[in-house]
Amino acid sequence: MSGQVLLLTRSKQDNFRFVESLKNVNVSPEIINIPSVEYIFKELEPSLDIKSSGKIILTSRRAAEWVLKHKDAFLNRIFLVVGAETALELRQARLEVESHFQNVNQLQKELSGKLSAIYLYLRGETVKTDLCQILRSAGHECHETIVYNVSHNTGINPFLFRKIQASEIILFPLFSEASAQYVIKALFESDLRDMRTRTKVLCISDAVLKSVADKEWLGEYVSQEPTLKSMCKLVEETSNE
Repeated sequence: MSGQVLLLTRSKQDNFRFVESLKNVNVSPEIINIPSVEYIFKELEPSLDIKSSGKIILTSRRAAEWVLKHKDAFLNRIFLVVGAETALELRQARLEVESHFQNVNQLQKELSGKLSAIYLYLRGETVKTDLCQILRSAGHECHETIVYNVSHNTGINPFLFRKIQASEIILFPLFSEASAQYVIKALFESDLRDMRTRTKVLCISDAVLKSVADKEWLGEYVSQEPTLKSMCKLVEETSNE
């Protein structure tokens, strides 16, 4: 066995941001970088009526990245955003964020109790919650546009595969329910089923933990806050146990 490893399975961009943020904490595990997804952004369609679309809803960082790529089209628009860090990035780009929420459920409950309004929901191809339908049922007018797709990468480099097999303890940060379930399924199908008894899963929220529970993990942990900074702190704490 070769000690601790930190298994990163998000996109290349997300993994890079995480590694850079880890420089601010005291961590020693070797990093194994296996990007599991690739985001494919769509072009800004001329037919998208932004000016008359009301407030704009973003529930993912990727949708916010798409907006920033087309920033000039969204000047003077008002955003409702899931995620404090995503909201901060938009504000730093001089875009107006009226409110940010911890999760989609919180946003949904807040808007469902408000007077009828018009919203534009910019999202990925696959979402867990049909937010537009919920808002329509609450009396709102909601339009949605898919601005990115997700391509899953299933292969694991043989050299990195052997490193995972040989590790004594695996620290496994998980940032979303859907991606966590997909990656774990892919790893188990790659003959790494026994890794769960050597793995500490580090979840960004209780919902993520619930989605991967009951797999005989070595340890299960939840970040104090749903932020990258808090997740880095959790890596530090669990690696030094």
